[in-house]
Amino acid sequence: MPRCLVRAGRGRVFTIEVDPTVADTARRALFRAGVDVTVIHGGGLAGHPAAAPYDRITATCGLRTIPYALMEQMRPGGVLLIPGGIHFTPTEATARLVVAEDGTSAQGPFTQRVTFMRARAQRLTVDAYDAYVTAEAKAGADESHTTLAHDDVLGAAAWDDN
Repeated sequence: MPRCLVRAGRGRVFTIEVDPTVADTARRALFRAGVDVTVIHGGGLAGHPAAAPYDRITATCGLRTIPYALMEQMRPGGVLLIPGGIHFTPTEATARLVVAEDGTSAQGPFTQRVTFMRARAQRLTVDAYDAYVTAEAKAGADESHTTLAHDDVLGAAAWDDN
């Protein structure tokens, strides 16, 4: 059994999955592996208040905002590990937040850059071109094309993650 589960204790580790097929697949795989993890089908942004309070919560999807419900389910001194970022970047930074003794706030540093699938409820939705450009505007527009690649215009350094 993985060391982290032994330390937490049987029946003390939960995971929440929004997709029912993924949740069922995880449930079966964890059972076959003999790992005692409760898999819950639902929205993770609300946490799992029925088993609170928690010592640790780790979000495994990128978040734009941290749901207050997660902090409310923590013990004072508990740690939230959250990959957070803004809509306009492809990566997040992992925030390691410690819940204050009064349980009303949490603070801590960003520790490293990561990339996670964004939480469905917090994904940026962009209107289709036709939703904001009228037929009249398109009819009077000039059209042009280029054979230049991104690197030709901006240079390869523009895409360097270092």
